[in-house]
Amino acid sequence: MINTRDKEPWALGEETESMARECINTRYKLLPYIYTAFYESHTYGKPVVRSLCMDNMNDNNVYSENYQNQFMLGNSLLICPVSSKDRFAKIYLPSGRWYKYRTNEKLEGAQSHIVEAPLWDLPVFAKGGQMIATQPVIQNTTQSAGDTLTITIYYDFKIGTTKYYEDDGVTFDYEKGNYYLRNMTFVGTKRQLVFEKAEGKMASKFKFTKLIFVGTDAEVIKVKTGSETKQLPSDNVKNGTVVLPWNSEKFEVLWFNLE
Repeated sequence: MINTRDKEPWALGEETESMARECINTRYKLLPYIYTAFYESHTYGKPVVRSLCMDNMNDNNVYSENYQNQFMLGNSLLICPVSSKDRFAKIYLPSGRWYKYRTNEKLEGAQSHIVEAPLWDLPVFAKGGQMIATQPVIQNTTQSAGDTLTITIYYDFKIGTTKYYEDDGVTFDYEKGNYYLRNMTFVGTKRQLVFEKAEGKMASKFKFTKLIFVGTDAEVIKVKTGSETKQLPSDNVKNGTVVLPWNSEKFEVLWFNLE
């Protein structure tokens, strides 16, 4: 428009453009997680963006005005908004184990923390005992995200349940059962993941899943399908990461370290 300042990211300098690009890329990577959050909102009425008190109503700290701007995005990500003038923030993490999303730094819950908060690194934390599904960066939602779904497992000693959902993203065919829904359970005390048999008539658009273990050693991994349990060759397990087939059948994953 005439006599108005350009507001596109590239008009505000290289630093701003770089930060905007990083935020957009993170959003595209998190689309599987976000899409599932909207499925749960549609099905169960749980807000995609919700107050901390919804899951921690007996924790008086979540009602403090000091932390009133913090919120959950879906079941697993805690967002801590910070003023652009601040470079540090006092944040509160509810009970449990939490991980800085960008760095995987572990923090204990039921207490406050002082964390760095530069412009390029909004404090975001992943909840222990949860799994977050991501995909490669794409440029738009019509572009293929490849054949591998990444699932990051954030370790805690408790049991956590997670859902993964997809449909064609275009039509209402999900009302006819054309969707892919999988329940996933994390059992920290047993170092066990259970991927239940997928529900729905649709096959997933992904052929493989890349499991990334955070907060725990995963040097030896066994996969159980039906009555058969196989230990993966050590060459298949690299830095706590393993790639497995992703279909509709139930399977379990057990992991150990070499100690």
